[in-house]
Amino acid sequence: DRASQSLALLRWAGRKAGIYPELDADAQLRCDVIEQALADLNAALLPLWYKAACRRSPIDGALMVPLSQEQLAEAQRCVADVLLPVRFRQLEATLAKSGGDFFCGESLTTCDLIWYCFATEVLDGTTASIGIPPTALESFPALTALCKRVADQPKVAEWNESHGSVPAYKPAAEPTALAAMRALAEDESLSK
Repeated sequence: DRASQSLALLRWAGRKAGIYPELDADAQLRCDVIEQALADLNAALLPLWYKAACRRSPIDGALMVPLSQEQLAEAQRCVADVLLPVRFRQLEATLAKSGGDFFCGESLTTCDLIWYCFATEVLDGTTASIGIPPTALESFPALTALCKRVADQPKVAEWNESHGSVPAYKPAAEPTALAAMRALAEDESLSK
């Protein structure tokens, strides 16, 4: 039996590593809300990546509802100029209210790792090809600093280095980070 949903896998790995806040209902809610907000942002980027409103057909792989150049340009503008700045402000406010260096306070949780995955794709220029430049985070220093704090976590940095993700501040995107989560899950020292 194979699991394929990234958030489910992240929570599984987070539980095994002791970085999913299961014992604190308020922290768990905050973590889940942030994870869902970031999943919503990723969903908003999908039409930009696929250049289609509904991605690909599960039957034949053909693009479903391809976007015209004008539609794609308008979608990129709306995401880059409206959606991302509003959501980044909300996330930065949530981080400020946490009372610590991470979204749920003083400890790294799974939602910090999801932010790290999202932010590094912006910061390293991966999203520039879909109209989201690395400068999109310039006005959000606390979120950028959070990305660096996550990258500086010993196990994250070790995993990035061992997998050629250089520089450590701008590591590889989500698939690589999910593999890093599996490695974290195997390290029981994080929960101590």
